[in-house]
Amino acid sequence: AKAAEAERAAEAARLDAERKAQAAKDEAERAAKAAQARADAEAAVELKRLERENALALAEKQAEEARKQLEKEAALAEARLLKEVEAAKAKAAAEAEAAEKRAAAEAKAKAAQAEEDRRTMQLAAQHKEEEQQRAAAARAEELRLADELQRERDLNNVKLQEESAERLGGRPAGRGRR
Repeated sequence: AKAAEAERAAEAARLDAERKAQAAKDEAERAAKAAQARADAEAAVELKRLERENALALAEKQAEEARKQLEKEAALAEARLLKEVEAAKAKAAAEAEAAEKRAAAEAKAKAAQAEEDRRTMQLAAQHKEEEQQRAAAARAEELRLADELQRERDLNNVKLQEESAERLGGRPAGRGRR
């Protein structure tokens, strides 16, 4: 009976030990799962943090590249604008110079034309004056000749009267009958 009692006690101890071992095993599994879950959660948090950092770094890099590109484009645009301004200035200067040359040429041509007109008018006035002088000289000559002719006529008349008076009776010339 004692052997059966001992056997039962041994069986009970064995079962209890198995139960405790199973419980310890279950507890260990639960702890391992919990630890795994914590580790997974921490890893996920760390991954998210790394992803955020990477995304941030990438965004900063892209922003820096975009800024550099914009600066390059702005510099090119400014250079292009400066070139256009210089070209416009040069064109305006060339046009102004051409206009100045045209104006100078026109003024020179007008001055030459005015001088030619003045000479022409001077020559015309000179010719007119010479014509008038010739006409006046011709008229004076005509008058002188007419005057001379008249004097000759008058002298001839006086001679004729004297001769006539001598023929008629010796009366002096210039007295008529009364």
